[in-house]
Amino acid sequence: MDRIGFQTSYRFFEPNHIVVQVELDQPYFIDVGFNFPFQRPYSIDEPYHQDYLGDEVIYDYDSNIDRWRLTRKIFGEVTQTKILHPEPLKWEELMPTIEKSYDQKNRFMQNLYLNKMEEKRHVTLKNKKLIERTASGIEEIDLDERDIDHILKEEFNRPNFPWWQAVHILQSMLSVKW
Repeated sequence: MDRIGFQTSYRFFEPNHIVVQVELDQPYFIDVGFNFPFQRPYSIDEPYHQDYLGDEVIYDYDSNIDRWRLTRKIFGEVTQTKILHPEPLKWEELMPTIEKSYDQKNRFMQNLYLNKMEEKRHVTLKNKKLIERTASGIEEIDLDERDIDHILKEEFNRPNFPWWQAVHILQSMLSVKW
């Protein structure tokens, strides 16, 4: 039994994604880093399909490779395909993937993100851009500093969010220009 009271293990989706497997009445996987609003825990051994504002996730078994596959489509276009490694892995086995995720060339290390997921819209503040996704499409708006302060206060209800502190850290680490 793990510290949180559940039997857990780590699962790896090739090429670069880690999830937690939780043993309840059957094995489920929990995924908090996929930037998709999974609506419930999903069984490791059962297919599922979920659609959110044109962002579609399909988990199915591919008999050609004898493995489970996670496919993501945005407005019908495949953007990611990940293949589930057949066995749970130990933390030590995942360290190379974790360490690689901190590479400054990784796109997530070069950007700041703040997400708000609602039933009928998904709003992202990415660096100096506001991205709003609805069922009809995606709208992107370039922002200046005053706009960002307003968005943090009004849209995200975070008037004292340390966004600019994070910007300065990102700029100093990566020489990112704003």
